Amino acid sequence: MTPTDNTGNQVLNVIADADKFNNWMYQSIKPFAYGSILEVGSGIGNISKYFIQNNYSITLSDVDEFYLNHLKKDFLNSSNAKDFISIDLQKKRFPN
Repeated sequence: MTPTDNTGNQVLNVIADADKFNNWMYQSIKPFAYGSILEVGSGIGNISKYFIQNNYSITLSDVDEFYLNHLKKDFLNSSNAKDFISIDLQKKRFPN
């Protein structure tokens, strides 16, 4: 399976190695995160991993099945990764 947009996938994989940048993004968001979190557009989990490592209860989502499969592969065994759902905000496609 390949991603819908390979350019986006390439960017996400390059950014995955930018630990300081990803940590900065997480630290910027963290003060506003509480309760059960829904991350819209989780991609390959560059920021998701910080929430999971810090024991936040989080639902991961993406519009692309490729990314959802990637997230499941990496985080399915994480007890605080509560769900993996497909959300398409342009087509108003939400899980039931």
